[in-house]
Amino acid sequence: MSEVKSEIILWLQNKPDWLQKAAEKILFQRDIESEDIKELTKILKRNQQQASRNTFQDLSTNLSVRKNLRIESIGEIEGIDKLDSEKPLKFGNINLSVIYGSNGSGKSGYVRILKKICGKPRANNLLSNIFNDPPENQGCEIHYRVDNEKKSLKWNVNDDSITELECVDIFDNDEAKFYLSEETTVSFIPAEISLFEKLVEVCELIQQEIQTEIDTLNSKKPKLPPKFHSTKMGELYESISDRTNTDILTDLTSWAETDQKKLEQLEERLKDSYPDNLANTKRERKHNIDKLIETIEKVYNKLNCKMISSFQSLKSTADAKRKSVIEGAKVQTGTAKLEGIGSESWRALWNAAKEYSIQKAYPGKEFPVNDPNSRCVLCHQKLNEIATKRMQEFDEFVKGKLESEAEQAESRLQNAYQELKKIIPDKQSIELLLLKSKLDQEQEEEVKGYWKLITRKSKKILDAKTDEKIKGLYPPISLFDSLKKVSESIQSEIVQHESDIDKFDPQRLQSDVLNLMAKKWISQQKEAILEEVNLVKKRTTLENQKKMANSRDISVQASKISQRVITNAYISRFNTELNELGAKQIQVELVKTRAKRGRIMHKIKIRNAEQQNENPSIILSDGERRIVSLAAFLANVKGHPEMTPFVFDDPISSLDNVFEEQVAMRLAKLAEERQVIVFTHRLSLCGVLEDVAEKIRSKTKSRLKNIEYICIESFAGSTGRPSDDIFWAKSIEAAIKKISTILDKVKKFWDSHDSKNYKIHAKSFCSDFRKLLERIIEEDLLNDIVKRHRRNVKTNNKLLPLAEIKKEDCLLIDELMTKYSKFQHSQSEEMPVQIPDEECLRKDMKNLEYWRCSFKKRMKKS
Repeated sequence: MSEVKSEIILWLQNKPDWLQKAAEKILFQRDIESEDIKELTKILKRNQQQASRNTFQDLSTNLSVRKNLRIESIGEIEGIDKLDSEKPLKFGNINLSVIYGSNGSGKSGYVRILKKICGKPRANNLLSNIFNDPPENQGCEIHYRVDNEKKSLKWNVNDDSITELECVDIFDNDEAKFYLSEETTVSFIPAEISLFEKLVEVCELIQQEIQTEIDTLNSKKPKLPPKFHSTKMGELYESISDRTNTDILTDLTSWAETDQKKLEQLEERLKDSYPDNLANTKRERKHNIDKLIETIEKVYNKLNCKMISSFQSLKSTADAKRKSVIEGAKVQTGTAKLEGIGSESWRALWNAAKEYSIQKAYPGKEFPVNDPNSRCVLCHQKLNEIATKRMQEFDEFVKGKLESEAEQAESRLQNAYQELKKIIPDKQSIELLLLKSKLDQEQEEEVKGYWKLITRKSKKILDAKTDEKIKGLYPPISLFDSLKKVSESIQSEIVQHESDIDKFDPQRLQSDVLNLMAKKWISQQKEAILEEVNLVKKRTTLENQKKMANSRDISVQASKISQRVITNAYISRFNTELNELGAKQIQVELVKTRAKRGRIMHKIKIRNAEQQNENPSIILSDGERRIVSLAAFLANVKGHPEMTPFVFDDPISSLDNVFEEQVAMRLAKLAEERQVIVFTHRLSLCGVLEDVAEKIRSKTKSRLKNIEYICIESFAGSTGRPSDDIFWAKSIEAAIKKISTILDKVKKFWDSHDSKNYKIHAKSFCSDFRKLLERIIEEDLLNDIVKRHRRNVKTNNKLLPLAEIKKEDCLLIDELMTKYSKFQHSQSEEMPVQIPDEECLRKDMKNLEYWRCSFKKRMKKS
């Protein structure tokens, strides 16, 4: 085993830390608690493949060996089958105990109780008497010894099995079928091998721990509306996983303005079945957008820095010329008495006076009129010489070169004013263009904002001083780009509508609309989708971690080790048991089938069969099935290192006399080293067991009794009642003593004139007396040469005493047998049996005892 141990340690040292830690816990503390599983799960998650090289010093430590065990009795039975509760069933103080009872006497009831108490896997539920009301309680009391320490326990059918009794091995019909038709594992596993089984259990518990965590990761991804199931976007949504491409995920969860625009366009195309109308409407809209761009561009181009500089230059020139005029006026019009000659207000006054003079005061005459008696058109006073001269100076001034240049400069400035006003449309014109362009709100606000800027800029230019620095308009690049994109988009729509005029496919359009609607719906679930992706990633990680706790590698290693340590030994024991039971000629073999949860499975198969799928249960006879399954059972349980009790329920069912004797021999040999309890209804098995037990006593030269019989019967509606009704299992002296006790009870009922009880007990006495006669014939008269329940005939030194038999002996025995046979066998109701008086019964009893005493004396002399 040291070689196996080294191999296991090397295998463990190459495993991940969590598995090595699990192995150490199993070896050190045996039982793995829930907290251990949580700790091991954390180690697995943290260091998934990291491996340390632990020593595993505890690997050579064996599992605690069970102590010596013996079942003593079962009693105080309550509510189980129809079993009697008055007297306990005692299994005696001898290793081989035979519980005899006829069919229906309660043997199987006791076996069912033992299987349940001992925690056997194929134990059936214990039922109450179905013909009575359900009992309040169901249970019993069991007495047993552990290392000679007496123990008793009240047990309820709902209780768990008794741990100390789980080592008891029980064979019945269910076990026979199981061993023959199902895969089995050996019932005892060495510590080194059981490690694998427990590691498998740890793996399963870790997987359950991780699965519990996985189960908490509930998907919160909204359910896709049915109408989107057939769309491409719907399929992508349903296929979201931790491996979903980032670009695909981004595309799924985004919804751009262009997407909304495209959806609206598709819905528009789908709604209007006349594409030419849509194309014309779009052309009109595009024309207005283009006109809006052109208008803004035209104004922007005018209100640039060059234009502003030129305008300010005109204004500066005009101002300068006017100033020169005013300065010149001071010199040229020396007769003037007031300031401001040549100023704008003065010129306005002069021009007004000129117009009034030409049109009203002096029509047809050139202004100013200097005729005699002419008057001033402003104050209507006659012009004297000085006034006339002043008017002439004013006229010459106005017609002079400086004034002319000033007016030309002012005219150019005025023209520039008018040009500026022309290029800036009024507010109503812009709003009309916006209305026809059908821009979105953001674009419309941007256009209006820029137009307000234009208005403010133009006013500032007009009102600015000549020396004031004014910047030109900033280029509306983003606005132009935005408007041009809209125009281009509309143009593409126009092209699409023109294409629709020739081929309009509403079904395809509907599919495209649904796909875009699906995308829009999906984009609204962005947060849930991202959460779902993270959840799926976490679930995948946990699933991968769960796979790491797979026990397949452990089972493979267990299979390799168990093949050498367990399987070969199990198969060897099976072949040995077949030979011990005289069944080696049966063409069967025990083979390894597979590893399951770290345990090696075996199955019985037909040897050298061409059709290996054939079930042995179908091929073998009833007797062969029973003997083969018994061999498999014994091969299994004999692998235990400790001596545990065996319980057999009708082990020779369907066996012929040859196999019956072999089984009896095997049971007797088993009883040499451990307690063996046999339940049977076959008197032949009792006889064979008695012969075998006697042979063993002779061989070992032991005077101690090595077999004990206990009889159970059904009585007054109950079963399993211990009885002393085995005359063939008692010594004749003991049988005579028992029957004498019955006769004393009969006398009491006779003396008290209790007719009813007298008949019951007197009839019982007669039946037992008849059985006693049979025993006396077999053992005394025929000197134990032949017995009904024994197959062999013993003649060694036994024939000679038969010569002492006399005619009187035969007549007496024959007379008594004839007289009492009617109490043992059923009689016709037309000829009722008359029960003898008590005096007659006692006389027959005394006559038999007297004859036996004298006959045995004669036999000894011979």
